Amino acid sequence: MHLSRRAFLKFMGTNMAALAIPAYWGDDVWTPEAWPSLSLEDLPPVVQRILVKAPWTRVGADGYLSLNGYDNRSLGRLPQAQTQFNKEMSRPHNKLYKDMPWGIVLHWYGDRENFDQSIKGYLRGFDSFREVDEYMIQTSAHFLVGDENPYTRAGLTGEKISFLQTQKPAPDGTPYLASHIQPIDLQAHREKKQYFVRALYQLSYAEPAVHSILQDFFDGRYFDQNMRTIAIEIAGYDFDNPARWPSEQKIANVVALVWSLMKRYGILASNLLGHNEIQLGKPDPGKKFLAMIKYLVGVKALVEGDDRMRQLVFGQFLGADSGPREAVFTAICRKNFGCNYFIVGRDHTGVGKYYEPDASQQIFDRVDIVA
Repeated sequence: MHLSRRAFLKFMGTNMAALAIPAYWGDDVWTPEAWPSLSLEDLPPVVQRILVKAPWTRVGADGYLSLNGYDNRSLGRLPQAQTQFNKEMSRPHNKLYKDMPWGIVLHWYGDRENFDQSIKGYLRGFDSFREVDEYMIQTSAHFLVGDENPYTRAGLTGEKISFLQTQKPAPDGTPYLASHIQPIDLQAHREKKQYFVRALYQLSYAEPAVHSILQDFFDGRYFDQNMRTIAIEIAGYDFDNPARWPSEQKIANVVALVWSLMKRYGILASNLLGHNEIQLGKPDPGKKFLAMIKYLVGVKALVEGDDRMRQLVFGQFLGADSGPREAVFTAICRKNFGCNYFIVGRDHTGVGKYYEPDASQQIFDRVDIVA
């Protein structure tokens, strides 16, 4: 029985046993020394300031966002204010799909200078009906992020917005769906005008292990995108306009929240999306702003040396042609398809001189895939 390596990578979704590699053999395959690292002092001053300002937030097992002190001591939950949509759509069948990967979608709220920037004002905006494609709808998001430092009294109490959790999770900690993505334009995709998806196709061709939830939105069976995404609204508008570029504290708050959600729910960085990438007619949150957030999350993962976050940010890009770990992955795939033998060649799945030439052979002296 013969199948090409690329063919097996295409069957990755049917070989979930191979995804146990990080849990069982992560310490052997990826040691901390194998990852690159960055020092905060080596970064541009503005990046240093943002990362230092990023608060220590955490999404607990109960699904609520809390704030930790610099000594890692919990300071309690951050402010909450439930949208009307969430109150009405909080039944068991409204929970995000648990059998599919999730994404995070960033939006800007759109509040102008004369907007009532209080909790009541933002809730009024969420709860008001608006017309979209001839339908009257209410919107909702899981979180709202503002300019305030959460360590101040105003930030902790919600007098000024640092973080506001605008949807209550289910009792088991699973988020309920929010109303933030409208029906997508499949016709534009068929006409090859959805250039973000087209770019992902090209990237996946070059790196077969790389995949984004955005591709799932436009390919395969239909599903409600709101059932697979966590929505973050960011106070303000027109972020790519230099005059309205968010403050360093607001950027730091967004990075902290994205970090906490990725870590809690195992969300890949490739599934961190902007509203504009899903619906081409939408400008939010701005291409430059989204690129900045992705960059900062990656830099933070390298600076802090957090193995889980480094895997979530960079792991997919090490999936194809990524040395010993892919050799184990491919061997498990072939075993699952009924192959009795797997030949590990010289410098198998190597990346130039990054690994020793026999590293992909030696790893099988430490792991057992027969059982």
